[in-house]
Amino acid sequence: MKKRKDLEKITPRLAEIESGAPNEHYGMYSFGGDEGFDTEDAEFDPEFASREGKGKGRKKNRKSKLEEHLRLLHVYFKDLEHETSLLTPQEELRIAANIKKCENKAEAIRAVLSEISKDTAKKKASIKKYPVSTGKDLINYMDRMSTLSNAYVKRSSELKNRFIKSNLKLVISIAKNYMGRGLPLADLIQEGNLGLMRAVEKFDYTLGYKFSTYASWWIQQAVFRAPFEKTKTIRIPVYLYEWAGKVRAVTTMLSKELGREPTCEEIAKELEISPSVVKRIIQTASDVMNNVQSLDTPISNEDQRTHIEFVEDDKIPPPDSAILKRTVQNRIEDILSMLTPKEQEIIRMRFGIGIETTYTLNEIGDIFGVTRERIRQIEKSALDKISSSYIGDYLRDLV
Repeated sequence: MKKRKDLEKITPRLAEIESGAPNEHYGMYSFGGDEGFDTEDAEFDPEFASREGKGKGRKKNRKSKLEEHLRLLHVYFKDLEHETSLLTPQEELRIAANIKKCENKAEAIRAVLSEISKDTAKKKASIKKYPVSTGKDLINYMDRMSTLSNAYVKRSSELKNRFIKSNLKLVISIAKNYMGRGLPLADLIQEGNLGLMRAVEKFDYTLGYKFSTYASWWIQQAVFRAPFEKTKTIRIPVYLYEWAGKVRAVTTMLSKELGREPTCEEIAKELEISPSVVKRIIQTASDVMNNVQSLDTPISNEDQRTHIEFVEDDKIPPPDSAILKRTVQNRIEDILSMLTPKEQEIIRMRFGIGIETTYTLNEIGDIFGVTRERIRQIEKSALDKISSSYIGDYLRDLV
């Protein structure tokens, strides 16, 4: 095994990466022994290596990102070397059994506490059912049981963490096989760790399988799905990517056999699906996977106007105006609630609040059977109330 390379010996490879030289191989990590991890051959996601920079500023920024990426991985590998150790099959069985035991006991205690709570709510609690002699003792009993349940949960989490830490190297060995698909290795490892945590939750030791055999499936699924779910502007189901890959593989195979591009019917026959499904897969792959453009992209080299200039709807009011309108409406309703029912009705009719038209003093007087002057007096009294209130000051600020 090669000796461990310090970060200072790794970063000179940046010159080669920046030049865009093709890589002969992807990184391979060696685990075990006192020699630790071999990071000399660690190549990282092509998004750091293949993008052509425009100007010294962008090259420097890209280089600093790669250096930071290398540094974080170096620290992570170094921590794994000192903190993780594989579990034997016997240890796996023992720890898994203890996890299940802790979870069952915690669940049983929660069930008892739930039953006591329901009985107490219905005033049917009986201390005879529990090892207590008074109601106060029952409360203390519930506190002790709750503490015990939390202890079991905490112990279960500690055992699960031991399972996870002992298999972190397995995640790296799987994640490195998916480099170059749009996500940096650090992100792939993170997604793989989430899959490992899921495997710990679902593992059933009574079936007799090794945990690493079971966890590999969950880790691989998480890492495989990550580039599809995290790197696309428009998220589409993973199964569609899988079918697009199948269609592409069959298309390549038939092209070699037939000496021409196969038809949708020929592809569908090979995949045992309908031609319409094949057409839909090809169309979706073309539209969504390859033709996503930013709204800030110019229409053409000659016309520098962007797409967003054409999709904007000038008739739609800005969001802040809608918020202001709703706020004013709420404040007006608060104001009207301060008035008497008669004053409210007159103000609504006078200013068209909540109705489609406004009324004159004479028209309102005819409706209420009073004179025009009386309506004017009621209106003035209502407006004075509004003006002297704190809400009146708020409305003046809006105006």
